[in-house]
This record gives sequence, structure tokens and C-alpha cells, in this order.
Amino acid sequence: MVSAVFGVSSRAIIDQLLLQPDGDFDVAPFVNHRCKVSHEEIQAAVDGFLCHEQAEKLKIILSHMDSLKDCKPDLDSLILSSANKVTMANTVVSIEQAIAFVKRSGFRVIDSDGVLVS
Repeated sequence: MVSAVFGVSSRAIIDQLLLQPDGDFDVAPFVNHRCKVSHEEIQAAVDGFLCHEQAEKLKIILSHMDSLKDCKPDLDSLILSSANKVTMANTVVSIEQAIAFVKRSGFRVIDSDGVLVS
């Protein structure tokens, strides 16, 4: 429906849906002008009822996403500091060498099929 599930518009609509779990609200004020989907399509998608269990699960997921966002600067800093230690002489030139480097660094790699590589 939307391109960024946790984008500004989506998050605003989800927050409003948690406040009004019966889905009885107008989404138009929460949709950014750059959204590629019409207000009517989004409105049709949220019309319905969100039961208590669904709302609680959604709150846990949102809390987890917020926690990840809070950790991102620290992770970025760690990755950059690790990357700065790699000199031009140690530049990775093949995928096998890249995977070996990541394994040595203690990072986990998941390939495009969702399979844990390291």
C-alpha cells in the first residue's frame, strides 16, 4: 500500500489506529502529499477493527522499531570505526574475502534469500 511501512505517514496512521482501533477516522490529515497512493485506497485499507491482541502486538513491534532506531547511531559509529581500521592494502576484492572479513569482525551476514551466511 505504501512504500515505507514505517515512514512518517504510515507511522502517523498506525498511531491513530492504535488510538481509535475501530478504524473510524479520516486518514487524509495523516498522509503526506508525496504519498503515491490515494487517500481513498489508504482509507479502505484501515477501515475495519483492530482487536486488543493486534493492538498490543503492534505496540510491541513499534517499540522494537523505535529501539532499533535509537541504536542505529551507535551501530553506525561502530561500523565506521571498524571500517577505518581497514587499510587500502587490506581492501576486500571478492565476495569470499568480504564474508571472511565480516566473520572475523564478529558481524552476522544474511544473504538476499534470508539465509544466515556467517
